[in-house]
Formats: sequence, C-alpha cells, structure tokens
Amino acid sequence: MLIFLDTEYTGLSHPAQARKLLSLALVAEDGSAEWYAELDGWELADCDPWVQDHVVPLMTGPRLSRDAARASLQVFRAIKVANTALASMRVSGVAN
Repeated sequence: MLIFLDTEYTGLSHPAQARKLLSLALVAEDGSAEWYAELDGWELADCDPWVQDHVVPLMTGPRLSRDAARASLQVFRAIKVANTALASMRVSGVAN
C-alpha cells in the first residue's frame, strides 16, 4: 500500500532556512485513509503572494503545534498499520 505525501510551504522563493511548513497531508493510494494537519508558527506576511492567493484561502484550520500534529500522525499511523495488518490476516485466512 502506497501512501502519498503532500506539503504546503510559505513559498519557494524564500531561502530554504526561511521557509515554513504550512500543512501536511497523507492519503492512501486506494483512498481508504487520509490524514491532514495545518501547522502554527507562521503568519500571512511570511507567505509568497501566490501562496497567499491560492493556498491560504483553502486552509480551514485549526492550526496545530508541531507536537500536536506529531501526536495526531502517530495515531493515524498506528490505526493504518493495525488496519493493514488485519486486512492482510483476512486475505490470508488467519482472521476469518
């Protein structure tokens, strides 16, 4: 099972060390699972004009701290791993 990662940053025109991560998303290839988090620690003024016009309006919040996003991602991962293991057991006949 592939899981695709998408990220949004304040802008690529900034030097790498000045870029701030706005959001992260994970989606399973079959659409069976999704995880999304918007991060705090940035202001609208940090964003390139394109990001201000095309990305920020789509962000609905809430903004999470990195610690809260990390905890949420760990829960997602644990659930996804558990579900994948259970599905594998069903396919092999172990859980039937």
